[in-house]
Amino acid sequence: MADTYWIKRQIDLLKALEKDEEKIKKRLAKLYLQDAQMLEREIALYYAKYGENGVIEFRKLLEAADPVQREQIWKNWESFAQSHPEYAHLTPQRENIYKLNRLEAEQESIRLRAMESAARDEQLITAHLSKVSERTRIGTNIRGGAFHKGLAEIASRPGRVTAADMSYYATTLGVRDYLITDRLKMAKYLQTDFAQGIARGDSYKKMAKDLSDRLQNVSRKDAHRIIYTEGTHVHAEASKEAIKEDFTEYTFSTYNDDKVCKICRALEDHGPFKLSEATAGVNFPPMHPYCRCRIEPHVSDWDKWMDDYVERHSTTKEEAQKIAGDFR
Repeated sequence: MADTYWIKRQIDLLKALEKDEEKIKKRLAKLYLQDAQMLEREIALYYAKYGENGVIEFRKLLEAADPVQREQIWKNWESFAQSHPEYAHLTPQRENIYKLNRLEAEQESIRLRAMESAARDEQLITAHLSKVSERTRIGTNIRGGAFHKGLAEIASRPGRVTAADMSYYATTLGVRDYLITDRLKMAKYLQTDFAQGIARGDSYKKMAKDLSDRLQNVSRKDAHRIIYTEGTHVHAEASKEAIKEDFTEYTFSTYNDDKVCKICRALEDHGPFKLSEATAGVNFPPMHPYCRCRIEPHVSDWDKWMDDYVERHSTTKEEAQKIAGDFR
């Protein structure tokens, strides 16, 4: 396709969104480092309480947990459920908490910490996706003057983040479910690593390093997948919403580099596709995790399109020609 004004606008918009992605990735990386440091401190206290010379005998962890520790775990879960009622279904039964041995008590603490990070990340990521949606909506608005304002001014807009938007992305796009699934999986890894490390007789330093590395690497990988993939989804959906009144078809567009997969390349070579039939994962981005593709409006007969545009918006032929010129 020709290097149209639309494509230039899309490139500038995507560059702005990439900057936003880098910002949230850096912020999350700092938070995961803090999570790891907290976990290391907890492991240090655990070794100080139950270990000797930096090692813990596994048999000690099979003894019943301290009643005070079990009560604190329950209170922590209650507090978390009250602050995040949407996560309350993950709260263990109280009677089960009071059956925990020392090892299980620490593993339950790890699971709670994982859910706390999921709730925190949900808020950050859904706010980011809301910004992606708002910027895309503004940047692809072909009427009302927004489309022809300065690119730098459009790209610099912070984006309006609303509670409704965040709730939508958390539930409709499944961000919350993704995070819960990923964090529970991560917690399982940490719980298993912890138990196996104790059984091997690992020292505090080795245990702390292994768990810290696992926590940071898995959390970062999971978050990045959601940011990239759902960012692509939100951008594509917002683009569709912005153009659907004036266009009925679109073409599938890739970055056209050596990272493009065969599936996306094939879709780019076919089409056009009907906007009414756009389905993510079938003929609409994202097609897979880390998909970077986008859509572009398609018109087969521009003369007819301009006549329809004039009639639909009660405007002039000159305005219709200007809009058409942006896409041809």
